[in-house]
Amino acid sequence: MKVKRGKDSDTFVYSGDLKKEIKKCEAEMRKIEAELPYLKFASEQAQKPYIAKKKRLGALKEFVPLAKKKLNE
Repeated sequence: MKVKRGKDSDTFVYSGDLKKEIKKCEAEMRKIEAELPYLKFASEQAQKPYIAKKKRLGALKEFVPLAKKKLNE
């Protein structure tokens, strides 16, 4: 099943037997529902080091020009 997104509505497209497509989509839904908690946890865990590295980069960018200025005095 594919989704074609429009401005006002979505159109769903599938080929073949509708019953088989429903079973396939239900299986995919169960799989995604099982993966989502892990993906949320992984995202939260990745966010913490990203924020820390971003803060560190800002501090380094602030320090280097000051250190160069001090060195040239």
